[in-house]
Amino acid sequence: MANSIRTDDISYDNFQRSNRSQESQMKCSKRLKVQKLLRKGTTEIRNTVNHGIQFRNLNAEGAKHFAQVLKYDNSLKWVNLYENRVCDRGAKDLAEMLKVNGSLKKMNLFGNNISAEGAKWLAEALTVNCSLEYINLGCNNIGDKGAKYLANMLKWNKSLKEINLLKNNIETEGAKYLAEALISNTSLEYIYLSENNFGDNGSHFFAEAFKRNKSLKDVYLKGSMNEEAAILVQQAWELNRRRAGRSIV
Repeated sequence: MANSIRTDDISYDNFQRSNRSQESQMKCSKRLKVQKLLRKGTTEIRNTVNHGIQFRNLNAEGAKHFAQVLKYDNSLKWVNLYENRVCDRGAKDLAEMLKVNGSLKKMNLFGNNISAEGAKWLAEALTVNCSLEYINLGCNNIGDKGAKYLANMLKWNKSLKEINLLKNNIETEGAKYLAEALISNTSLEYIYLSENNFGDNGSHFFAEAFKRNKSLKDVYLKGSMNEEAAILVQQAWELNRRRAGRSIV
């Protein structure tokens, strides 16, 4: 009787090992397939000693395949997709990846023709992602609508320490949403908002936010408002400047 039980146990163990082996082989096969597709569609893939990767000419289709890799790979800490023509379609795939990836700390999506739609997908992902600390969305085109999506995310996200929204065609309405988010956000330390067009009302929104925010260390607003408005914001910042190391540029 003991022998038959032992035989059943061994058979079951073998079955379990076989299943695990097949799953591992499938994941490995999928990763290799994706890596081949990536190499075919890009001119440069470079791994670095700092557990990061940088691409050139990735485009939306390549971003889709790369996002699939990162759903299974938790070794990378940062990704540089500077000017890779990712667009909204690629941003959506990267956002789906961010919902399950727990290792990435930094993502650079500067200059990728991402609009409000792409910002929406990324904002949804960053509402649940707990690992990403830095995202660069500079020189895209998210506008006021995209700023609203990201502002709503900032009210909930607790991991982001730095966000770059330089030159994104954000105007007064978007400034209002972002300023409201900064009042409640307690984790963000650096925000880059230069070269947008916030107008006089936008400056009032930020002035109020800077009086109440407790976490920001540096804010970049150059070229987003006129000199008079900038003075108003600077004065509000100075009222809350007793904490060491805070500056506004």
